[in-house]
Formats: sequence, structure tokens, C-alpha cells
Amino acid sequence: AITSISIPSTVSSINEFAFSNCSGLESQIIQTELSAIALSAFEYCQNLKSISICNLSQSEFSSSFFNLIKCKQIEIGFGSI
Repeated sequence: AITSISIPSTVSSINEFAFSNCSGLESQIIQTELSAIALSAFEYCQNLKSISICNLSQSEFSSSFFNLIKCKQIEIGFGSI
């Protein structure tokens, strides 16, 4: 199972349910500036413990992280909001 994902700089947004139900995923690093993280993008990632987003340029993102049971850390650097 995939336990870690690093999103490359060529990605500008994460679509709805993109990583939903990825039970093996434990950490995610997003090193690019994102214009959007869609609804429920990380929904029910039951083992996801940390998410690091270097630059997010939207103001509404909370529903993207719905029901992360074991998540202890979400780090987000904001660009222009």
C-alpha cells in the first residue's frame, strides 16, 4: 500500500475525492501552490497522520479534510487569500 505521497509542482488543484478512502496513506506533502482543494479530497483517510501544504491560495478548505480519524498535524502556508 502507498503510505506517502508528494504532489509535484505541476499540480495546481486537488479534485473532489482525489484521495478519499486511501486507507494506507499516512503522510502527504504538497510542495506546490494550490488554487483549490476540492470537497472531501482526503475524506476517510483513516491512517493519515500529517498533511503539509506549502502554499494554499484559497480561503475555504475545511471540508477537504473531513473525518481524518488519526490526523494529528495539518500544516498550511497561505499565499494570497
